[in-house]
Amino acid sequence: MKNRFRFQWGTGVDGFEKGYAPPNESMYKNFDKLPKGFLMTFDSIINEEMEKLLKGKDTAETALQQIEARSQAELDKKTDEIPVDPKR
Repeated sequence: MKNRFRFQWGTGVDGFEKGYAPPNESMYKNFDKLPKGFLMTFDSIINEEMEKLLKGKDTAETALQQIEARSQAELDKKTDEIPVDPKR
């Protein structure tokens, strides 16, 4: 059975076996471009979907799809749709 997992710099574990190196770019390269508060929202989305997965209510594939869809929806929100913290 072929490994279903894919890595950015190789195909499955083949990337490790062939000695492919990861990209030289920092994973934090564009963090400054994320909307304010997104990382907290993203963390909440992951926790909610992982809870469903761990309780057996969703499959791993469904959880990943939901994380991607919900996170993208948050990124697509216009600035005026994002609630402002009233304490600021």
